[in-house]
Amino acid sequence: MKYLFGFLLLVLCGAVSCQPKAGPSSTDPAITTLPGKSQEALPAPVVLVPTAQKALDQWPEYSNLAEFLARYRHMSISEVLANAQELATLTRALTDSIRITSLKEPAVIARLHVLDNQALRLADMADIPSIKDIEVGEEHAKVQQLFAAINAKINTLYTAERLRKALEASASDRPVEAPVLRVAKQ
Repeated sequence: MKYLFGFLLLVLCGAVSCQPKAGPSSTDPAITTLPGKSQEALPAPVVLVPTAQKALDQWPEYSNLAEFLARYRHMSISEVLANAQELATLTRALTDSIRITSLKEPAVIARLHVLDNQALRLADMADIPSIKDIEVGEEHAKVQQLFAAINAKINTLYTAERLRKALEASASDRPVEAPVLRVAKQ
């Protein structure tokens, strides 16, 4: 009986260890172009709503980073590495100079810090001689995704502000009535 238990344990271990291991998928969305080619398969950037765009025109660091990232989208892997230090400098300037008071919220600040950290990580990758093009492409895609997330959050903040003002305006147009409680008859 004890040999049967040992044999079953051995068969079970062998069956579990013979399962195919999940390797990297060839359909990974972050790696959709060949190394050295331009990163044209990146997701489309998030466009700012007009009120947000008008407010962000007063923030030159944001405009500089947005212009740089627009050019950065179409760079090859070697160009991405060559311009990584400039990206890190621009993201640091953006993080340190939030000029618009409505954007000094923890959610926006956290996203800016994450973007800054990813840019610094990409700049560090430029100094590693054995770095693979796929890793650089993944990091490049993360930077683009983080900037899109920042734009989406800014859009959300300005849309919420617009809706709040519209709600206040419509509430001030008509008198507010107290809710009427009705008692159900039994």
